[in-house]
Amino acid sequence: MKDLASRFTYANEACLSLLHCTEKELIGNDVSLFYPPETVELLHKIDQKIFLGNKTSEEISIRDDNGKLHVFSEVKTSLYAESDSGKIIGLLGIAIDITEQKKG
Repeated sequence: MKDLASRFTYANEACLSLLHCTEKELIGNDVSLFYPPETVELLHKIDQKIFLGNKTSEEISIRDDNGKLHVFSEVKTSLYAESDSGKIIGLLGIAIDITEQKKG
């Protein structure tokens, strides 16, 4: 989960493992600590679509620290304030590593 500045507000264990960090290291930060500028730019562009009320379903390729290419199927949707105001307060994203499936 991220806020409107694309900073993480929550992450499950799989996300923490993927980014090789602890929850304390991740919360309040964005992906710029973990990925090169071109990847950060792509992810922020996708986030901006969500902050406008859209949903996305994308396939994203990202290189890890060792240069290995990973392919993710990623779905993102807006998070709304608890009131009926329709105010977007962030996003929820789910990513599944489909690297092995793409090889076969």
